[in-house]
Amino acid sequence: MITRKQYLDGNATHDEYYGEIAALVAPPIRAGIIDRVRVALDEGDKHLNTIPLALWDSMAFGINPSRVREVLKERGDGYSMSSGVCILKAAAKAAVNT
Repeated sequence: MITRKQYLDGNATHDEYYGEIAALVAPPIRAGIIDRVRVALDEGDKHLNTIPLALWDSMAFGINPSRVREVLKERGDGYSMSSGVCILKAAAKAAVNT
């Protein structure tokens, strides 16, 4: 388990930290977003910033808040819309790579 401190201390990358969380909480990724993520990644947008933040924010409401909070708390972290978006982006990247 990667803790928030380990991540902030540089002992894990952003993708490693949020990827591990995404794998545990399995957030819902809309079918239509996968193609957009694939295109963004193919065009070099590794942060998926060409996909509007409003779309990620709207999907963050579909995350199970109690499970996400539990997983984040175990790591010394807390939930925010920002962390929700990071978790979703990690899950979307994983879906494209499978």
